[in-house]
Amino acid sequence: MSRTPPTRSPRRRHRARSRRRLAVLFALAVGSASIAVAAVAATTGSGSASRPLVASTRQEPANGPAAADQPPGSDPAADAGDGARPAAAPPGDSAPGHSQGGAAPPPPAAGPSVYVPILLYHYIRGNPRANDREGFRLSVTPANFAQQMGLLAADGAHTVSLDDVMRALSGGPPLPRRPVVLTFDDGHDDFSFRAVPVLQSYGFTATNFVIPGFLGRSSYLNVAQLQSAVAAGMTIGAHTMHHVDLAAVSPSVARDEISRSRSVLQQLTGQPVLDFAYPYGIFTNRVVGMVRQAGFRDASTTEPGTRQYASQPFLLRRTEVSGSDTLGSFARKAGLPPPPRGFVAPSPSASPGGSPSPSPSPSPSATAEIRPLGQ
Repeated sequence: MSRTPPTRSPRRRHRARSRRRLAVLFALAVGSASIAVAAVAATTGSGSASRPLVASTRQEPANGPAAADQPPGSDPAADAGDGARPAAAPPGDSAPGHSQGGAAPPPPAAGPSVYVPILLYHYIRGNPRANDREGFRLSVTPANFAQQMGLLAADGAHTVSLDDVMRALSGGPPLPRRPVVLTFDDGHDDFSFRAVPVLQSYGFTATNFVIPGFLGRSSYLNVAQLQSAVAAGMTIGAHTMHHVDLAAVSPSVARDEISRSRSVLQQLTGQPVLDFAYPYGIFTNRVVGMVRQAGFRDASTTEPGTRQYASQPFLLRRTEVSGSDTLGSFARKAGLPPPPRGFVAPSPSASPGGSPSPSPSPSPSATAEIRPLGQ
């Protein structure tokens, strides 16, 4: 005898339909999420991967060109405190620097080398905005800068040019004891009225990597100040026409930015311009080749290190001097012994050009010898 199945109540039928609808909606949601994940993976897997940000001359703004005279495809910064964005290398153009995340290694660090710290400055000023962390990092106060230069003089350091470094690497005269190269990025006007007088008082020299497209703008050198710095014995290097990320713009724009910055600065200074610095510290194999083809002899990076190699003239290493540096940390960066407690910078007249220091140097060698790799 067959049993008639019980009839479900309206409430139970409503609950069953609700459960079925929820199951269908859940399945649709899972499927949409899977499609979205696959799309993101496909997008990030194709093309060139973004490189992490590197130490930069100025952080690059996210909101397009700052002035009408900037070239198409460029995105230069007009201020030290702007936000930053990473840039992807063109397809097939891997970045040799380790901080750029490229797969291709740099040219091997082989052959002759010299020990010489290359120090990197930006502004000599008090940070104008107390909450601007990037501005603080890039700004060394005039008082601290004077103390740093006084310490170099007191410890017998000798400022040398990048030309001196390249000559030493190619078998020319060796560098003096305790050598140091002073470099300034961007061509800010405080270099002319805050840095140059102090440098001259100690008989020091420096290289300023200038952006000729920014000459005459607020906070940048004008032509008269540029020429005055040259007359004071300073060296002028190039930093592109408009401080563009050379790995992000088209090859034609990159070539023009590199080559035109050199020709314009040579015309303004009346001197050869052989030294180059990569904006934002970003470079690729292709960019290095463009700098070489434009007639530059060397190029400075923001990669840390104090040993320079003859096999890497376009990958010179530098150490940034920041607003947070104490006199002790500056001494370490410059390869000097720790300053005595209560150190007071000597007057320039008492120590013209630097006098020998009785304390031993912590640098890898007492003199800046040339040595083969691995010794």
